[in-house]
Parts: sequence; C-alpha cells; structure tokens
Amino acid sequence: MKIQEEIISKLNRVQKNQITDYELVEECERILEIYYSDQDTEFFDLNDIEREVLEDISAQWDLMIVNTFDEEELPNLDLKKIKFPNDYIKNWLTKLF
Repeated sequence: MKIQEEIISKLNRVQKNQITDYELVEECERILEIYYSDQDTEFFDLNDIEREVLEDISAQWDLMIVNTFDEEELPNLDLKKIKFPNDYIKNWLTKLF
C-alpha cells in the first residue's frame, strides 16, 4: 500500500471510530521517523503533500494537547480519548486527494 493510500485509510478509519486519533498520530510519527532516518527506503519516499500532511497531523496533535489541557492534567491524560476536530480530518483528506 502506498503511503498516501495508507494515510487516507487511517484518516477514514478515524472518522469511523475504528482507530483512535492517538493511533493515527502514532502511525504518522512512525512513518516520519523512518522517512527522516533512512530516505533511501523506496517505500518511504514521500512526496511533499504526504510529508506535509504527516507533519501537520503530528504538530496539530502536540498543539492541541498543550493548548487544551493544564499542566496538572497531562500526567493522567488518556490520549486515546482525545479527538481532532472533524474539520482537521476533512482538510487532511482533501489535501491528499
């Protein structure tokens, strides 16, 4: 499966509550980590749009956590219950099509 198809599939699964937003973020960060550590790997040859979407998903997650929750809440936070706004998911899907 190509990266674009994989990202689209994960975003669709998030919309259907088949995976958590946290799982989406973890997968995106895993792909980016491999991409940046070994750009010779053909499977992870991302185009600019794919890379931008993956980076945006990761960045928006971090920003949402920091801007939504107090420092005291963070240690006990169940990340699997946090959800992106639907508009974010739709925007990422639009960029990938």
